[in-house]
Amino acid sequence: MWRSIRYSVDVHYSWAGPPNAQDRDINGPISLRGQLKDGLTTTYQMYFWCLDAEVAAFQRKFQARGIKNITVRGMQSFLSTCTGTAYRWWYWYGGKQDDVVARVTPIIQAAARPTATVRERVNAKNVWSFFVLYTWGGYHFDTGIEADTTRTVRLTTYNQYKAPAVLTERSIGYCHIQRSTLGGLNGMCSTVAAASEWREGHGRNSTEDVKTGYHDDVWALYAPRYDARVFRSLYWYCRIWDQLELKRRAIANERDEEAYKQASRYAVIDALNTGLSHTDKGACRDVEKADFWDAGASLNDGLIAELGIRKRYYGSHR
Repeated sequence: MWRSIRYSVDVHYSWAGPPNAQDRDINGPISLRGQLKDGLTTTYQMYFWCLDAEVAAFQRKFQARGIKNITVRGMQSFLSTCTGTAYRWWYWYGGKQDDVVARVTPIIQAAARPTATVRERVNAKNVWSFFVLYTWGGYHFDTGIEADTTRTVRLTTYNQYKAPAVLTERSIGYCHIQRSTLGGLNGMCSTVAAASEWREGHGRNSTEDVKTGYHDDVWALYAPRYDARVFRSLYWYCRIWDQLELKRRAIANERDEEAYKQASRYAVIDALNTGLSHTDKGACRDVEKADFWDAGASLNDGLIAELGIRKRYYGSHR
């Protein structure tokens, strides 16, 4: 897809669900877009992804704010495009890409149901962040990400998968499971938090090989297009979503519901770390500081000074 004669840095935001009355869905993108200035060699393309049924509504919202340089795109429409012969030929789609499109589709469809819960919509946003990074490349930000007014925004390109983390110390325990037995992962290596809801299910219970790692998150991500490690995160998350659905359908009380939500929270972080803990060719590796942006003393501060961005927390993912 030819978008510019200059080098394009693509920036993606995603929102699964109806528009927010307080503009929590568009304030972040508008703030950041206003600080991204095209130069002689670089141009910034910003995309706002939403469910197909909401495309027109979000277009109207941006227009009402006078915003003309953010493109609204529908998730389901893009998934449909990915299955077309012309797209597959032009972008070298093969069997594994077809497979993952088929796996992402029901996750997005679940979020489009009128009865979808907030957690189901967040899960859809999570899988879309990995999917759009793999198929498109660039940055993916939660909608709460905005320009840090005390710094200059610098969204540059990298040659690797990146996420935010607290780098002052290795404070989180992780377990690397060589051959997972969970959710049809077919012996795939997995890296899960020691406290993860999924750890026991992978077939490992001991604490003998728990290693300490950095406290990371997924509210800001970057990857080059077709990055193999992002694909690993994407595929892993799709397989775990099948297990999340089993938990959701089995909810009988508040305790079950909270267990489902907690499992969902761990699933996306475990997917991130499963991708980061492997090389492009699939060999196991230690996750290092270079894999992350420094997010300061706490992820709750929501700051990445290197990029000049901050995250505004609304507490809306429950």
